[in-house]
Amino acid sequence: MEPITLVNLHKLWTVDTKIDDTQLDLESKKIPLLHSKYLNLLTVAKLQLQQSKTKQKQRYFAKLLWYKNKSSDEDLENRGFKNRYDGPKLIDKHMLDAAIEADEDLCKLKDTLVYHESIVTYLENIMKEINARNWNIKNIIDVRKFESGII
Repeated sequence: MEPITLVNLHKLWTVDTKIDDTQLDLESKKIPLLHSKYLNLLTVAKLQLQQSKTKQKQRYFAKLLWYKNKSSDEDLENRGFKNRYDGPKLIDKHMLDAAIEADEDLCKLKDTLVYHESIVTYLENIMKEINARNWNIKNIIDVRKFESGII
C-alpha cells in the first residue's frame, strides 16, 4: 500500500463527507462502509507513525554515538556515515544536545514524525464525524418531519 498523504485524505474526505439529503436511507447504509474505509486508513497511518518513531529513535542513538566518536568504523559504515565526526569537541551535555537538536537528518525525521502525527489526528477526527453521521441523518429527518407538520 502506498503511503497515506494529507492531500489524498483531504480529497477522499471532501467526497465522502457529503450527505445526499434526497437519499438518506442510502446515506445511512454507507456509514459502515465509510467506517471500514477510514478505520483501515487509520490503522495504516498509525503503523506508519510507529515506524517513523522507531526510525527516529534509532537514528538519534546512531547520531549520539557519532557525535561522541563512540562507534567503530564498521559500525559507522553500517549506519550510513561516511566518516567520523570531526567538528568542534562537544564537551558538555548542552553542546551535545544543541548539536543533536540542530542535526539535519534528525530534523527531517522529526518533520516526518509530525506529518504522520497530523495524518493520524486527521483520521481520528474523520472517524468521530463518521460515528456522528447517524445523528446528523436523524436530525435531517426530524427537521423534515417538523417542517411538514408531522411533529
